[in-house]
Amino acid sequence: MEKLSFRSYTDEDFPFFQQLVLASKEWKSEECSAENLPAYLKKYEMLQGHWTIYEQSGEKVGLSYSLPWAPSNEKPWLGTLLVKKSRRGQGIGKEIITQIAEHFQGNHKAFFCACPVERTGWLQFLASCGFEQFKVEKNEEEKEYVILVYPL
Repeated sequence: MEKLSFRSYTDEDFPFFQQLVLASKEWKSEECSAENLPAYLKKYEMLQGHWTIYEQSGEKVGLSYSLPWAPSNEKPWLGTLLVKKSRRGQGIGKEIITQIAEHFQGNHKAFFCACPVERTGWLQFLASCGFEQFKVEKNEEEKEYVILVYPL
């Protein structure tokens, strides 16, 4: 697989983000619709995380959101990972996670993510990328999430 390049998300990437959301019924039902993306992005500004665009051969193939410090446990987190539908199953998601891990290495011993317990496909993908189940928690609405940890 050709190495992925990455760069910070800009306003010009918004249509690509919308495309990713429209192609992921599961993400849309868990996070937000394409129409609500502006408010969704605004909500995450206060956390001071980083939206990243990934490209391969000049084609946008993925997007992630990670933050170096989360209020929940004061550790780094992966918040979102979306891969272009036509490019799924090619190792791109795993490579994105590897790049995020490399970014956090040296300053941290692990980074975390959370996944709704009923999203077994997502959980299997995260496990195949090196995440390990840490615990199960409920959010304010009593929805259960599996908290996963990626050792660095």
